Amino acid sequence: MTTIYVADYGDGTPSYSNVTAAIADATYNDTVIVSAGSEIWADTLALTKAIILKGAGIGVTNITKAGDTIQYNPDATSASNDYRFEIDGFSLSGGILLIDSGPSHDTQSVAKSKIVIGNNSFSDIYIDGTFWGVIYNNTLTSSGDVIGVIGNGIGDFNRYDDYLAFGGSRLMYIEDNTFTGDGWYTETGNGSRWAWRYNTNSGASAGVYPLLDEHGCQDSGNPGTMIAEIYGNIFNFDSGGTWNYQRGGRVLMFNNRNTGNDVDNIWQEDSYDPDVDCNVDWEPASEIVSPNTSYFWNNWVVGYHEPKNCTIGNNPFGHLGLNVTAWNYNANTLNGGTEKGINIGSGSPPATCSTGDGYWKTTYAVGSTPPTTLAEMRTYCQAGTFYRATGTNTWDSGIQMYEYPHPLRGGAKKPSSPQNVRVSAITRRLHPKI
Repeated sequence: MTTIYVADYGDGTPSYSNVTAAIADATYNDTVIVSAGSEIWADTLALTKAIILKGAGIGVTNITKAGDTIQYNPDATSASNDYRFEIDGFSLSGGILLIDSGPSHDTQSVAKSKIVIGNNSFSDIYIDGTFWGVIYNNTLTSSGDVIGVIGNGIGDFNRYDDYLAFGGSRLMYIEDNTFTGDGWYTETGNGSRWAWRYNTNSGASAGVYPLLDEHGCQDSGNPGTMIAEIYGNIFNFDSGGTWNYQRGGRVLMFNNRNTGNDVDNIWQEDSYDPDVDCNVDWEPASEIVSPNTSYFWNNWVVGYHEPKNCTIGNNPFGHLGLNVTAWNYNANTLNGGTEKGINIGSGSPPATCSTGDGYWKTTYAVGSTPPTTLAEMRTYCQAGTFYRATGTNTWDSGIQMYEYPHPLRGGAKKPSSPQNVRVSAITRRLHPKI
């Protein structure tokens, strides 16, 4: 692994020509350090090699480029070896695109699981393909689709069929980011798997579109979202609308708080259409909204639990019910209560349960008031274990939320010796013997 400095190229600035020249000299797993400065790029920086691209920091390395500023389309070597790809330390006026245009969606068999996008400022990110990893500590400002997470379609349903594997590593984790802008929203589907946790979300006109969205089967034949986890987030919206719009897949949504006063919906509607050929290669239950595979609890707006209005659309296979899989605060459901639905307590799950019931076990203070800060939410969510009833009076072994911080945030490995570090021109001038 070699470290290459853009300061060694041309005039040393982060111009498009200097950056592309440095990247041309890099190979897989190399780190390219981009200089401080402000530049206007006419073209998108198109990357195919899995490298680590590091700027000098937000507000220090500033690139202006309309549309997609950086694109990553991994070549066969990057994909087959699952090499780490990272973008860190940039202010971008445009967006980031991760796309897999290699083998077709139905035959693609390689997941890119070491994607790291951290400590940047940019407008939006669109992910098209089987990309997993972590997007963290970024500020995203958009007036439209701020994050799109699209999987590899039928192939993902066939290869990654652990439909109920909440809390695992096979997701794109979106954590500790700040989202702002008038009218932003997200869109996910086509076999995507993602987690939205510990983010600060504000500035949007929530009535424009559901803030978070899980597509179901599309008229084009594309399948829906596989897994979505939404927990420990702070929202600040006053304009009315929908937190989450579930039209397919499995969803855990809990312990989120809106500090505004009018975003109150979790809207669940099955978009399964028997006339659309979405269910040829996998069981239909993986595509539809199922009452026993999605759970919503402890979501707050100002001073009361949500969803205060859970709107149910066309779902022939059953739907959420308040105090069943969508939970409002009820003292009878605390500490192992026997009421069907989501229970919360510090002890073991209650002996009596029905298929599909859920139980959140936590040593954190249980009560009618949720945590109010992100730090408290992290403690609460990471300390708990969620159990699902797999039969009458039978619970599964329980799941915990995936490790926080995401282990990929530890950073890339340092070069092992001075011999494989390309020293910058500035360092050579100061230390000519190096």
